[in-house]
Amino acid sequence: MSNTLYEEQGYTAGELPEAPVIVDSGRFVFFIGLALDAILFITFIGGYYALRTDAIAWPPADLPHLHRALIGFSSIFLGGAALLLMLTVFAQNRNALRTMRASLILSLICLAAFLALNAHEWRSIIATGLPIRTVFGGIYFVLTGLFFFHIIGAMVYIISKYRWTLRWRRYTRSAVSILNLAYFMDAMLFLWLGIYYVLYF
Repeated sequence: MSNTLYEEQGYTAGELPEAPVIVDSGRFVFFIGLALDAILFITFIGGYYALRTDAIAWPPADLPHLHRALIGFSSIFLGGAALLLMLTVFAQNRNALRTMRASLILSLICLAAFLALNAHEWRSIIATGLPIRTVFGGIYFVLTGLFFFHIIGAMVYIISKYRWTLRWRRYTRSAVSILNLAYFMDAMLFLWLGIYYVLYF
């Protein structure tokens, strides 16, 4: 029987009707949300950069103590978490449950280290008496605070997915999906590199 023709009572022979396009609504909504989230951060980054170009000196008096080396080191942990989550996706496709569990735990540790180092900087900046209501100080805390909130949400999601894997002796690909989480963390890494460049260079 031909693959390109069909015959049915009441119809003439012709091309087979095209298969309907199946769109994963969950993934579609995820990418739309991620795009809107990225636009929000890019707007903040762009506004901060515009203010920075008009500043007479950098860093201004609003930000007297920024730890470039410390936050650069914490950025390495964020990059490590993104790589480990991509490894988790690879282990998921290979049905390697132990590797998947290990990479999830290691990525969680990397994110915790990232937050701890940045929290240390926040504490040291606040201890120096940085006025939060100043232009540069306010944008700094809003921008980094929103970003840290996203990282905390990712950590909660990782914990929930790890708990799911504990229910399986042999991982099945349909049981837990962390591909979107890996995409999310990759996007957060690129956004953070933009934030780091604008704030610390």
